[in-house]
Amino acid sequence: MWTFDPFRLDGVNQCLWRCDNRIAVKPKPYAVLEYLVTHAGRLVTQDELLSAVWPDTFVQPEVLRQYILELRRALGDRAQAPRYIRTAPKRGYEFIAHVIEEPAASVDDLGPGAAPAVRIFCEALEALTAAAELALSRLHRLDGRDSDSRRSSPSGTLPTAHPQDRMSQTRTTSVRESR
Repeated sequence: MWTFDPFRLDGVNQCLWRCDNRIAVKPKPYAVLEYLVTHAGRLVTQDELLSAVWPDTFVQPEVLRQYILELRRALGDRAQAPRYIRTAPKRGYEFIAHVIEEPAASVDDLGPGAAPAVRIFCEALEALTAAAELALSRLHRLDGRDSDSRRSSPSGTLPTAHPQDRMSQTRTTSVRESR
């Protein structure tokens, strides 16, 4: 993840964010932007950029100019007074904004000040993962039973627990397994 105020460039999900709003950028212009951002502060020649984004393919420099124009629109940048992408005529482009590379965040990195919705989502995802692991372990145990015991249920289905019961079982199982 790279940040350059007020934008974030998410390399994992290949998307551009302005604050909390996702900015639509097509894949090739995104690749051009990512290359420029990861090489910020230095001139990237047209040939270098074309080779990096389109290896083993001949592409007219006009295509690159068109993508730079699209990126400037997405960033709200102007060629005459650039804040992000400066053009060096007939040579290449330079990403001139200050870029900070941030490591990808994990659930453990979320501190108490994290947005409540993100925290709730991550906790729900962890609970869902634990419940899925519990269900898989039960399925493996059921595979050892003979098929007649499965047919003995009146509806022909396996008994299920109430969601709250599953959550408490998941927590108990997780605590036991961690010891």
